[in-house]
This record gives sequence, structure tokens and C-alpha cells, in this order.
Amino acid sequence: MNKRIEGIVLILFSSLLVCTLSQGLSLHLFPNAKSRNAVCNDGTPAGFYFRAGSGSGSNTWVVHLQGGFWCWNNDTCSTRSIQSPYYVSSRNWSETLDVGGLFSTSQSNNPYFYNANMVYVAYCSSDAWSGDRLPLSRKQYITDDWYFQGSSIIAAVFQDLQKYFGMVVENSDILFSGCSAGGQGVIVNVDYVNSLVGKKAKKFKALADAGWMMDIQPLNSTGNTAVSQQFQEGIVLWQGNPNQSCQKGNPTNSWMCYFSTFALPYIESQILIQTNQFDSFQVPWDCCSLPFSSSDMTTVSTIQTAFRTSLSHLIRTPNAAFSAACFDHCLTESSQFNGVMINEVSLAVLLGEWWENRANTTALIDLCEGVNCSQGC
Repeated sequence: MNKRIEGIVLILFSSLLVCTLSQGLSLHLFPNAKSRNAVCNDGTPAGFYFRAGSGSGSNTWVVHLQGGFWCWNNDTCSTRSIQSPYYVSSRNWSETLDVGGLFSTSQSNNPYFYNANMVYVAYCSSDAWSGDRLPLSRKQYITDDWYFQGSSIIAAVFQDLQKYFGMVVENSDILFSGCSAGGQGVIVNVDYVNSLVGKKAKKFKALADAGWMMDIQPLNSTGNTAVSQQFQEGIVLWQGNPNQSCQKGNPTNSWMCYFSTFALPYIESQILIQTNQFDSFQVPWDCCSLPFSSSDMTTVSTIQTAFRTSLSHLIRTPNAAFSAACFDHCLTESSQFNGVMINEVSLAVLLGEWWENRANTTALIDLCEGVNCSQGC
């Protein structure tokens, strides 16, 4: 991988651990984790951070999947374990976590969810939240000893919320969200979670933040592995389990079900997609980073057009989309949640209005010209 791009990627995903300050959430590690397969790559218990709701938000639950990329073969997983150990083990997780944006307790900044029950599910399975693989009997590679249990971790979240944290599904309004690889996790798991709890709940909707992964071939100059190859290798390594309907419709190419544009027509649950048109993961991975040269802009503009066109073609009511022309990634975990605007509407407002079934426009796709031309980029 190009070292400059590698550094950008690590900064992007590492920064998800330290976010805009808000009231803290407390760590819950899964009891009896190994017997439930609710474990990190190294077999330590997985878990989540929790803050109880209050007042009108007592029966509203935001269950949010952390991002942090993934690994797809022995080499990338070995690098991940060295450079980003908090994404493969819970051994050194902090007891509390501060997150902003969607997690803010400020009613003015977060009017729809400021007092909801907040669940931030820490990411340590390295499998785009899709794996179902136990360690192998052979001991040839580092990953032979690894667990890839993203699916089991998600199931354990809802089990423990009901057992230990007072979730009564039948009385609950549930927003299932995620950022970056967590947004991919939403795409992969939203119908699965709907079958676990959503169909019993009073309300169930989903938000995939920076989870609109495009199948774009990187320029040779990047030295990066195409995301399509990552998923082809990853689904085997992880014993990955993306959207079931998509898999059944594409039994020989089920790895394509990790791509949001391919999976969305198969998804039955209501979902809002947030993606920046100059996504600050995908554009550097496939091409280049700021400042863009005139030659860069040919590829960058092609990527932007792919984002705009796919959203315009695929997003239909009751689903929704928010896509600004920013060089940025996630919006849910920072002040950009209500800072970036399209036609004077922020993601915070669109999400809330869509959540309440009051949105006048459900697809906000900025057509302004130029990088970072949207308000608040």
C-alpha cells in the first residue's frame, strides 16, 4: 500500500476512537463471550459502550456499529494486529468513551436523539461485521488462530440489551446505525437485525453512514488492493454472511453483496444512506488525496459521478439519502452531523424528519460544482 494513503487510512479509522466530547458511555463486555462466539479476533470478549436514555427517549434505542476498515488475508490481518491492536482485541479498551454528533446530549444539536438510549458497539472482528468463523485446526498463518464473529457480536448486543439494560423490544423504537465499516455492517446486517428485533419493535429504521462502498478499480500508482478483491478474499477468510436475499440471488458471486449499490435492491428494511461524494476513504484509496492536481481531477470526478448517479438511481421512498460534495467520511460521530448542509438541511435534521415520517424530501444529493462546495464542508 502507498505509505501516504496508508497513513491517511489509519488516521481516519483510528480517529473514530476519539470523537467530539459528549457525555460518556460506559463499557459492557459480554459475559460468557466464548460460549456465545461474541469475541474479538484474539478471543477476548467483545462488547459495547452504553448510556441510558431518559424522559421521552427512554424507549428509543440507537445501536451504532463502530468503523475501522477490515483485513482480508494473512498479511493485512498481521499488519492490523500490529498497527491497530484495538481493532482485534478488547484487552486495552477504555472503561468509558465520549462520542459526539448523533451521540450528543445537547437537545439543540441533536433534537431527535439527545436523550435516547445510546449503544456504541466496539469493532474488533475485522470482518465488516459479517463473519461466522472460529479458529482453524491448522496453525500455518496468524489468522488460523483468529475468530471472525461479527454476526455473533451483533446478536449478542441485542441479547444483552434485553437481559441487562432494560430493552423491551415491543415497546422500543430502534435506530440501527454505523459509521464506515460500521456502515458496511448496517448494509450487511440490517435485515438480519430486523428479523431479530425490528419486526417486533414499534419502529425500526437504519442509517448507513459512509457505508456506500463503490466497486472502483484503484489506479496502479496507489499500490492498493481493489475493494472487490478484498471482499472476494475476505468472504472466504471470514466465512462471511452478507444479506441473505442477496446471497440467494447471487450464489456464485455472494461477495458482491458487500457492495451497497449491489445489495440495496435486496434490502427490505428502511434505510438512510449518508455518503460524501468525495469520500475521504474511497477517493484516496482509489486515486489520490487533497490537494488534487488537474490530472487527478479526471479520476476524482469519475468517482463523484459514480456516487451521485448510483444514489439517484437506487434511493426511493421510503429509503433516504444525504450526499454532500465534501471530502469527508462519516458525519454521525462529530459536529459535522449538523454542520454540513444541503439546501439548509443537515444530516441531523433529515434523519430526524425521516425518522418521524415527516421528511418533505428524502434524497438530498448536492449538485454543486467543485470539491468541498457544500455548505459546512
